[in-house]
Amino acid sequence: MKRKVRIFSTLVSLCLVAVLMCVGIYAATTASVTGQGGYFIYNGIDAVAATVKVSGDLGMYDGAAVPAKTVKLDETAGQTGSVEFGTWEFANLTDSVVFYVEVTNDFQALDIKSTLAATVAGDDFTVTITGGTDGVGTITPGQFLVYTVIINCTATDKYQTVQDTLSFSLTLERVEAAG
Repeated sequence: MKRKVRIFSTLVSLCLVAVLMCVGIYAATTASVTGQGGYFIYNGIDAVAATVKVSGDLGMYDGAAVPAKTVKLDETAGQTGSVEFGTWEFANLTDSVVFYVEVTNDFQALDIKSTLAATVAGDDFTVTITGGTDGVGTITPGQFLVYTVIINCTATDKYQTVQDTLSFSLTLERVEAAG
């Protein structure tokens, strides 16, 4: 009987060690990085007629996903505004956040020059913008341009808490016809 108890307790101990090792290995290979919320600012330098839609992963706020936002700019000069992001959580250091900015030219006869730029204050994130040429595009009447914005975490220590300030700026200018 003593031998059965000893074998049973040894097996239970081995199972417990295996479970703890699995949990330890899992914890060592995952990371949780939280990006702080920020703003996407749009600025109509000239009187532009355009529709701007920001969609995709805009973060979380109070446990809910931040919804897409569409803003219609009329032909009033100097229109500005912003879209507030929620908080992003990167479960792994290799995760990315992707959102989209769609600009539609609502003019009947004028082109719009659209410039999307990103600024990262620190070294923990990188931002890649595709659409247009280096974030700049000319949109003809009735057409649209979609920018894809990809945010990557560049932290190398999975136990590190990182925080950067990311700002995005969309500038719209009317392009007068030559002549």
